[in-house]
Amino acid sequence: MRAIKGLTVVGTYFLLLVAISITTLPVLAQQSEYALDIDSDNCITDPNDEESNVLYGGALPSSLVVEDTILLSQPPLTPDTDPLEIAAIPANARVIVFDVDEQTRSYFRVVFPCEGYNLAGWVAAPAVRHRVNRTNPKYAPPGCAQPLQVVELLDDVWSSTVNGEIAVVVDLFRSEGGTDYPRSYYYLTKNGREIRDKERVFESSGAFLIRSVVLGTEVRAGNAIGFSVITSSTEELDFFGILYSVPEGCEFRD
Repeated sequence: MRAIKGLTVVGTYFLLLVAISITTLPVLAQQSEYALDIDSDNCITDPNDEESNVLYGGALPSSLVVEDTILLSQPPLTPDTDPLEIAAIPANARVIVFDVDEQTRSYFRVVFPCEGYNLAGWVAAPAVRHRVNRTNPKYAPPGCAQPLQVVELLDDVWSSTVNGEIAVVVDLFRSEGGTDYPRSYYYLTKNGREIRDKERVFESSGAFLIRSVVLGTEVRAGNAIGFSVITSSTEELDFFGILYSVPEGCEFRD
């Protein structure tokens, strides 16, 4: 058994598996400051440079951000919603729009590549030059779900601060598509062990291997929650996730 760029070779398969000791995420305070400290002004593109406006190898068309906005963990659709402000997105940056919220059609779910991050979340629809009526509706995370933490790496581990149900929304990318990515498996892990009944199977020729997949599990304070991808590919993957606390009676749809 040998390690290659964060993958462990197991027979003919490579195992992207977190260990509890690898990286423990700090607990985020629910403050007005952004969850990620990045200089997003560096990610403004030149509208005259066609190459810089192509994201993920042109897997999907990019859209122009027309006014300064904030990437959120969920749209503030109800008075009880207290979204996490993930990062600022400046005017003239570019994003890829995945979905529009099913509830009100007023927020887009986007991915914003910037400063080595691949950030996924929700922005107000008027801030992006993109047509709502041509966008796939998706049920947005409910206001009753409390965002706890963002995760940028597959080998990150979150030490639970709560007891009860959590949900994790995950996106998994590669730099560009065009070649077949083999049948692979994504799991949550708890205390270093895969939660086998929380499996998602994926394979694709595109750049976006997993889009907004929701997996949930019961936790106790101190449990170590991580992420595992089992695949035969050695291709480097980018990852972004948001963890939420889901109180009893709160419905969190995939």
